[in-house]
Amino acid sequence: MNKNNCTTAGDLLCDTPPDYNFGNLNAGCTFTQDIWDFNKEKIIPQKENQMGYFSFCPDFIFTPNQITRMVNNYNSSPRNFLKNNPLPNLDTIVGPPVLLKPSQGEQLNVFDGVLFDWEDVPNAGHYVI
Repeated sequence: MNKNNCTTAGDLLCDTPPDYNFGNLNAGCTFTQDIWDFNKEKIIPQKENQMGYFSFCPDFIFTPNQITRMVNNYNSSPRNFLKNNPLPNLDTIVGPPVLLKPSQGEQLNVFDGVLFDWEDVPNAGHYVI
């Protein structure tokens, strides 16, 4: 395709062909239409492009220019907040916590609240009650 306006139109990337939302979520990764652009060149969308409009393709890809744009965006100062957060704890948690209080079957006066206590689970970062 003629890419003479790829830096001023569309996604502003020269390694992605035009894709005018030809993908149909219900049609999956198929495209059988013949569509021509203003210059009378056939448009062949990149169906497997992650940033396109097709679904259920066997493999999705990013183009080199898309990757460069994402890396540059991530490394820009407005995105510094993404790098300042601690990494999540990915250690495996084995087994549920053992409840210590209240004990099984214990009747409580719940007019003001209930105190829960349990044995700490190794590698657990937080608990949801």
